Amino acid sequence: MAWERLHHGAITANGNFDNCKIRFNSDSGSNYAYRKSNNGGSDSTNTSDSGLGYMATNGAEDHFVDMFIVNKSDKEKLAIVDNVRASDAGAGNTPARKELVGKWANTSDSITSIQAVNGGTGDFASGSRIQVFGAD
Repeated sequence: MAWERLHHGAITANGNFDNCKIRFNSDSGSNYAYRKSNNGGSDSTNTSDSGLGYMATNGAEDHFVDMFIVNKSDKEKLAIVDNVRASDAGAGNTPARKELVGKWANTSDSITSIQAVNGGTGDFASGSRIQVFGAD
């Protein structure tokens, strides 16, 4: 089974992050669904979304994302996402986390490109990166 590991590196903010999403093959249609939990809280779901919403905060917080993806061209692409973000500075403040499982409901293409998009006014700072490791 083909799978990919997306390592969305250490992401540094350059302005405001808000409603950050991962998209596959530049697809911004309503083709994503996911279940998420913030800081171990109750699950919530999003369906018919324009990407996998891995961070919804409205702020300039550095973050780290790790994602595993099953990438079979004739199947929906399944993903497991772990995210940690800096939250408030200092040892007296704990980081925030999000766990997410999701899918891209495309059964006619393999994932050939991955985009991280920010719905806020800022951007990903220089040095932010996406690394992809694959296996069959």
